[in-house]
Amino acid sequence: MKRTISVGEGILDTAEQSVAKPKVFSRSRIENVDMLRGFVMILMALDHVRYFFSMASFNPLDISQTSFPWFMTRWITHLCAPSFVLLAGMGIGLSKKIPKTLSTFLFTRGCWLIFLEISIINIGWGTGVFLGVTTLGVLWALGVSMVFMAAGVYLNKKALLLICLALIFGHNMLDSLDASFVASIGPLWHILHKPGQIHIMDQSVMVIYPIIPWVGLMGIGYLMSNWEKLNNDQTMYLKLGVGLIGLFFILRLGGLYGDSMGWDSNQQGLTKTFLSLLNVSKYPPSLHYLLITVGIGCTLLYFLRNLKSIPALIFGTFGRAPLFFYIIHIPFIHLLAMVWQNFNYGLDWNWWHLKRNFPDEIMIPNLLTVYLAWLVTLVLLFPFTIKFEAFKSRSKAWWVSYL
Repeated sequence: MKRTISVGEGILDTAEQSVAKPKVFSRSRIENVDMLRGFVMILMALDHVRYFFSMASFNPLDISQTSFPWFMTRWITHLCAPSFVLLAGMGIGLSKKIPKTLSTFLFTRGCWLIFLEISIINIGWGTGVFLGVTTLGVLWALGVSMVFMAAGVYLNKKALLLICLALIFGHNMLDSLDASFVASIGPLWHILHKPGQIHIMDQSVMVIYPIIPWVGLMGIGYLMSNWEKLNNDQTMYLKLGVGLIGLFFILRLGGLYGDSMGWDSNQQGLTKTFLSLLNVSKYPPSLHYLLITVGIGCTLLYFLRNLKSIPALIFGTFGRAPLFFYIIHIPFIHLLAMVWQNFNYGLDWNWWHLKRNFPDEIMIPNLLTVYLAWLVTLVLLFPFTIKFEAFKSRSKAWWVSYL
C-alpha cells in the first residue's frame, strides 16, 4: 500500500515504506502511543508559534478579554505536557531492559534532558546562562521525573501506585501552607510546588514546572504499561479517560478540592461560562488540570488505534522522533519570527531580545498569522523529522536511544 505526500521524492519513498512496512520502525512500539505523542507534539508547536508570533495584548486565557478561538488555541495545548510525561512513563514500563540496566538508563537520560533544557533549549528560546537567566521547562520536568523513576522501578508496584496517587491528588494541599513555612524552605518551594524565581550565584533560574505532580504522573504511566502488556482490551483507555473527565466535572462544578483557581458561573453568556469552567491552573498543574488533560489523552489513545493513512503517518512520524523535533523546532520558530518581524515591521535582528512588545499601531490580534506560521513550521520540519526517524530505526548505536 502506498501513500503519497508532496515533500520530495526521497522523503516520499521513506514515507511510503513507513506505512507499507511498519516493522521498519518497530522496536516493540505501540502505534497509538506513538500517534498520541506525535499529535501533542504538533499541538506543542502551535503553542510555541503563538508565543513568538502573537501580537495580542491580552492573555488568551483571560476570560474578560479573550475570545473563544484565542482561548481554545491556548487551552488545547494544555494536553501536551501531561501526555509527554504519561507516555514517557508508559515507555519505561514497556522497555525490555532488566531493572538495573533500565534504572541506569533512566538516571543518565534524565540528567541528559536536564542538561538539554538549561543549554540548547534555553538558547533556542533566547535565554540561558549567557544572559544570566535560565528557565526550567518541560524537559526539566521529564528529566527530573526520570531520575526519580530510576529508583521507582525497584519499588513494589502497589507502593509505587500509592505514592504516585498521593503526589497527584495531594499536592494541592500545599496551596494552603502559610507564608512562614514557605519562607523556611526557600527555593525548594519553587522546585517542588509553585513556579517562581530562584538565584544560584549570578544566575536567575525561573522554575516553570515544579516537579511533584509530574513525578507522580510518570509513575502512573509506568504502571499503566502493565495494562498494555497484560490486556489487549483497548477499551480500558476509553473507560479511564471518560472516568477522569467525569471526575473533573464533578469536582469542578461542585467547586471542590483540586484547583486554587475557581470558575465563575456569572460570566456573560454560556460561552464565557464554559471557558471559565475549563480555565484551570497549569503552573503548577492542579488536580483539575491533570484530570481533564490526562482524561482526554487516554480517550485519544483509544480512538487513535484505528487511525490510518496520512494522519497516522504524520502523527506517527513526529511521535517516533519527539526529542529531535523538540530540539529543532524552537530555534526554527524563533528564526522564522525574526524574519517575519524584520520583513513586516523592520524590527532589529536580535536573537537574545526578540521584539514582543509591539508598538500600538501594529498591535492587532493576529490569530491567522499564528496558524499560518504553525503550518509552515510543520511542513518544513517534517522532512527532517522523517529522515531522522528512519535513521533512528536503523541505528544500533547506544547513543541513539538518548535522542
